Amino acid sequence: MIEELGFSAKCLVNKYQDKAAMFVAWMLPRRVVLWAYVRVMAHATSGPYGTENVDSITYSTAYRRWEEGPHEFTDDPFVDMECWDDNIEESFLAFDKKS
Repeated sequence: MIEELGFSAKCLVNKYQDKAAMFVAWMLPRRVVLWAYVRVMAHATSGPYGTENVDSITYSTAYRRWEEGPHEFTDDPFVDMECWDDNIEESFLAFDKKS
């Protein structure tokens, strides 16, 4: 039926793909959208752009950097970092007792 009208299914999918994504974006909770925004801005000011101030980045610059894809890091920033204490529960309990 769609082909009879002169449309192909692939053409319709391509045409409405952005509209469907926009519809989903408008239905998302504000908190989820906020964190998506934070992620884009963090991406726009990390890697090779790590020295730039977040306040000086425009929307178009952040969008362009997001579309370029992930940054390629030369070194692993987490190699020497100790993320967790061995006795993390005891550390939290000690913190609670201090406050």
